[in-house]
Amino acid sequence: MKHLKLILLGLSLLCIMPLMSRNDYNSNEVSLFGGVGYNTLLYSVESGQTTSYIGGNVGLGYLYLFNENWGLQTGVEAAYYNSTLMMPNFTCVTQGLDDSEGHPFDLYTTVNGYKEAQKMWIMSIPIMAVYQVGRYNKFFAMAGVKVGLPMGNYNSSGTFVNKGYFPEKDNWAIDQAFMGFGSYEDVKNSGKIEYNVCLQVAIEAGVKWYTGTNWSIYSGIYGEYGVNNLVSQKDKKNFIAYDVLKDTKFTNGSSFTTEYMNTNGKLTKFTEQIHPLAVGVKIRVSFGW
Repeated sequence: MKHLKLILLGLSLLCIMPLMSRNDYNSNEVSLFGGVGYNTLLYSVESGQTTSYIGGNVGLGYLYLFNENWGLQTGVEAAYYNSTLMMPNFTCVTQGLDDSEGHPFDLYTTVNGYKEAQKMWIMSIPIMAVYQVGRYNKFFAMAGVKVGLPMGNYNSSGTFVNKGYFPEKDNWAIDQAFMGFGSYEDVKNSGKIEYNVCLQVAIEAGVKWYTGTNWSIYSGIYGEYGVNNLVSQKDKKNFIAYDVLKDTKFTNGSSFTTEYMNTNGKLTKFTEQIHPLAVGVKIRVSFGW
């Protein structure tokens, strides 16, 4: 009888021990999320006006909880940023050109009503420390970094007035259309913008809503800021690209990646520091086990 009691006690302990060691939280979570907010490109210009617009992000996440309160979040995310630059009238000088007969000249381009829209997408991997507290509905906060690969483009428009100065004859040419001289209204250009790898600091906070199942819903706010300059300031190209042999004669590049010489002979950069900034709201749906 004594041995039977010991056997029953041992069996009872074997049954109880898994329950005692079992976590009352899910150590692993996978999630799908999306956010919308003020996703823009921050930069300053000597003259002109910048405008910011609504952007957003979507992604997949994986959370591992070390205990009830602390964990590590990673995954993959795609974010969209956009902004617009509007410039007053300015004149840029392109020196050292030759016409079709080899005569040297300088191209003077006066740009009126210039407008440029920049769009950027970042594919990034976040590494975030997570803290959560609460019995059912939980408060959560995340902080960490994101490393991303940006890609983007620009679309521009404006009125361009071209004229050429020929130093050999001390003469101005103002209306030779076959050389691209004259007034051209609503000139549109577009192209890609080459960005550097982006490093962002990121925070997120809100509420993890209890559903009574393995599914959870997160709602909260997020903030992100790119700490490094997105565009290299070395070897910037000239704003006006001119080729007398082409039908289009001239095009313009993005204000992010070009510079120009003004009429005083000063080399001028449109922008020098470009950083992404995002603030908005985010919803996350997760499954834990």
